[in-house]
Amino acid sequence: MGAPNARRKHQRGSAYRNIDAYRSNLAYDFNALERRRPEERPQPKPRIRTISRPNVSVRSAERVSVSAIFGFAIAAVMLVLVLVSYVQLMALSSSVVSLQDQVTTLETENVTLTTAYERAFDLETVESAAAAAGMSKPSSSQVYYLDMTAPDSASVYEPESGNFLDRIVSALGQRLYAVVEYFA
Repeated sequence: MGAPNARRKHQRGSAYRNIDAYRSNLAYDFNALERRRPEERPQPKPRIRTISRPNVSVRSAERVSVSAIFGFAIAAVMLVLVLVSYVQLMALSSSVVSLQDQVTTLETENVTLTTAYERAFDLETVESAAAAAGMSKPSSSQVYYLDMTAPDSASVYEPESGNFLDRIVSALGQRLYAVVEYFA
């Protein structure tokens, strides 16, 4: 039993001892193909492909339909209209911004002028100006009160027209006017 194992070791060992055996194997010798002479190098085989094309009939050129041209024209017009509307929108936006600036300026000016107005018509200022001009408050003997408790009344005098028919027509017109005024 021991003899066959010894023989195997010897056979394995001899293969590993031979360095040339390693070099002849392409798996361990990466540059073996480059060291060969050019005529010994394997040449790549040219690939020849044959393509069979089916018989194709050529179509005649088709005409562009009128509706397609009309559709493209409408699309172009709509595109131009959209661009024009964007330009108008930008112009309006800039005018709104300038008007808002004017509003803020006018609001500040309003506050300034209101303050100046209140200072000009201050009661103490008016009283001091009136006293300087020689004016004084009225006494109770100078004040008169009017009685307005009586109801308001007004009389309208119109000359009578001599024609009976004219009076009837004017009376009917006044009544019709009063009805329309009541419901309006």
